[in-house]
Amino acid sequence: TIGGDFEGQILFAISLIVGTKVLSTIVTIINNLVNSRIAANLQYDLKNVIFSSIERLSLRYFTDKQTGGLMNQVNNDARTIYWFFTGGIPYYLVNSVQIVCVVVIMLLMKPDLTILYLAMVPVLFFVSKRMFSSMGKFHGMRFMNSRRLNALISDTFSGMRVVKAFAKEKDGSERFSVSNDKAAEADRKASRYSTLHFPITSILMLLSNTLILGIGGWMVIKGELTYGMLLTFTSYMN
Repeated sequence: TIGGDFEGQILFAISLIVGTKVLSTIVTIINNLVNSRIAANLQYDLKNVIFSSIERLSLRYFTDKQTGGLMNQVNNDARTIYWFFTGGIPYYLVNSVQIVCVVVIMLLMKPDLTILYLAMVPVLFFVSKRMFSSMGKFHGMRFMNSRRLNALISDTFSGMRVVKAFAKEKDGSERFSVSNDKAAEADRKASRYSTLHFPITSILMLLSNTLILGIGGWMVIKGELTYGMLLTFTSYMN
């Protein structure tokens, strides 16, 4: 309003929002450029380490191993390890720091609402822990069956001349069909579990948010909390 405490501050607020977004975009671009430069070298080194480690294994190790499975170890495992260190660990650290900072801000804003909300965290943690523990088993089975399928494809194609020479195409098709069916079934189980259980966590979060909004709304009605502070608190809460 004219003559108010925030007169002429609209342009400043808009500039601050745009500037923050531009700065965030620039930092993201720089981060992606750095990651793209080190990605190839890091995967190169990891593949060398895995390959040299496999070469040092005894002959007994290779008697029951498929060529395609060993190829997956060199290629896919190196990629998985790379993404764990460049994506997983930074994501975990950034979110951990963010959670601590947000909780401190919430405690400074409204300690009683913050404590009430944090009291629901153990329930969410318990449900999520149980869910991800079971999900890990399903994804482990999916990964294992997919790996076996890829190994079978690689071994079949590399030995296609022998298959053709002895007319064993039917046997190869049957083995592929069995392996493909196991991989598909493992994928279906993992997807079905995720579809059924992720909504449970969402519902629990919705109930906790609704409870805080209800109590916060009652505080606004009683004059113990401003509407703006409630909106700010729920933003941090989410």
